[in-house]
Amino acid sequence: MAVHVNGMTHFFSRGDGESMSIYGGPMNHAVTGCTFGPARLHQVASLSASSLPVLGAPRYVFELPLVYGFRFDGCSLEYRFETNTIEVLRISPDTSTEGWPYHDYPPLLPYVPIDAAPPIQEDWESFASRFPNLPEEQPAELVAVVPPAFLIGQSLWGRGGDLEGVCVVFECDLSEKKVRSYNVCG
Repeated sequence: MAVHVNGMTHFFSRGDGESMSIYGGPMNHAVTGCTFGPARLHQVASLSASSLPVLGAPRYVFELPLVYGFRFDGCSLEYRFETNTIEVLRISPDTSTEGWPYHDYPPLLPYVPIDAAPPIQEDWESFASRFPNLPEEQPAELVAVVPPAFLIGQSLWGRGGDLEGVCVVFECDLSEKKVRSYNVCG
């Protein structure tokens, strides 16, 4: 996973049991707002201010939940988050697809503690060139991109989508505590 904010790129990888940031696992937020289903949303990651200091003062976000609807074909999701709540503002489509992205898709992504390597200074153009089909201009204050995770023992998109390099993008407005998530194909 990679995060671009304030001209810096942070790369996250498997951490130790002490890490406050996690990939996958159960979502600790109540989900409110728009009606959707029957499948639930997946927690892709929960990023902590201890791994990503920009989340701390003066924003006091402390935890950034990155959530996506893997079971919703072509999902585009917008939500607002608070300490214990995610309010779905918009989701399209709002009905999950049986067998998407593949049969027996798990209800949770594997729980993996993650840590950020020291950040590197990088402009948006350089960051965006690492991933397929990102916008030419940085679309939000903080952008996180999650490519297929080959080392977690689970496919995000099925063989075809993983090999194509389908990524989940999170555009985050930390001041408004809003996130827009969607996928891009290679």
